[in-house]
Amino acid sequence: MQLSVVSLVFLSAAVAAAQAPDPPEVSSPVHLAPEAAAALVEKRVPAVYPGKASQKGVQGSVVLRVIIAENGDVKDASVVSGDPELTQAAIDSMRQWKYKPYAVDGKPVLVETQVTFGFHIKPPPPPPPLGKFEDGQYRNEFFGIGYPLSTEWVRETGIVRRQLASGSNVPSSTQVLLAALHVPSKSDGLVADSSLVIVATAVPAQADARENLVSEIVTLQAEKMGKPRGEITSITVAGLTIYRADVQPSKGGADHQSILCAVAKGYLLRWNFLATSESALDDAVGTLMTMTKWEAPPTPVPSSTPPGAVSRDEVVRISSGVSAGRIVKKVAPSYPPDAKYAHVQGTVVLHATIDKSGNVIDLEAIAGPVELVPSSVSAVRQWKYRPYLLKGEPIEIDTTIEVRYTLGG
Repeated sequence: MQLSVVSLVFLSAAVAAAQAPDPPEVSSPVHLAPEAAAALVEKRVPAVYPGKASQKGVQGSVVLRVIIAENGDVKDASVVSGDPELTQAAIDSMRQWKYKPYAVDGKPVLVETQVTFGFHIKPPPPPPPLGKFEDGQYRNEFFGIGYPLSTEWVRETGIVRRQLASGSNVPSSTQVLLAALHVPSKSDGLVADSSLVIVATAVPAQADARENLVSEIVTLQAEKMGKPRGEITSITVAGLTIYRADVQPSKGGADHQSILCAVAKGYLLRWNFLATSESALDDAVGTLMTMTKWEAPPTPVPSSTPPGAVSRDEVVRISSGVSAGRIVKKVAPSYPPDAKYAHVQGTVVLHATIDKSGNVIDLEAIAGPVELVPSSVSAVRQWKYRPYLLKGEPIEIDTTIEVRYTLGG
């Protein structure tokens, strides 16, 4: 029997097909429950909350279908459910995960599972404890610091707090702990030569004070608010490592600035010093060197003052009207030329402590235009009062003083 050429071709093809190996089987992924797959995770990368979604208050869960390769790499991730503004962040995170290989009969296999990402906006942390100023020292038991200030530093904490609260970009976890102006007693008193503000802001546990300071300096440069002078330095005071950067301000009335940062108990403590001269700046920053660790004093021993007698340490609060009637020497304030030129007017309200001899020994600005505070302080420091008597004994008094400035005269 003879075979045609065509027959021979078909016969050869049939033989070759019979001898060829079978095509590889495409294996289907083995399904694993999310809990079982979670136990195989070797590397977990948290998702980064999208900034726009966070600002808009978008939150919720994203569920992904995940294919894990035989070597444990994430081969594919697709969305099962979730808000579109959150899904890409979940996928970007998922692709960086790593699993232990999953084996069936001793052989690593593809795995299919589901992973859920939760995006939830955390409530803002509480504002830090404020502390208080007593006996010439700011004390904050929570941060464990005591910060003495001489009477030439006029506190204006309340004024600065109100100014900060009116800012739209200030987080609720930020709080002014202390603010003050330095008005030297031997000066014309029309302007302060330096100022300080201490602010505390809640930060992540791993926050670094130096990195925060570098970031702030970069922001100042980008916004053309100032440029750095020299390198960042550090000091250790009261158990805190504090980083310092000197800045040449581009705006405002100050010519010199120092910003100092430290991290304590989950908060960034930030000192901002402004001054009209380099020597005034050095003196202002030098107040940091007087800061000490502070703890609450022991319970005081009960007073041994006999009933009906006046304690030497007693301070009586009297109204501004009563104290005004006891003035025996009153010096009128000078109107600061710059404030007059800028048409700044109003009433400066001062909280005053007057000693047993009738001298003004401490002042705090609690309201009014900041530009007028130094002038009013310089004038009121020279006022003299008749000693206030209680049961025949002179005592210290606390009162309020108002100093009015009007452009009309």
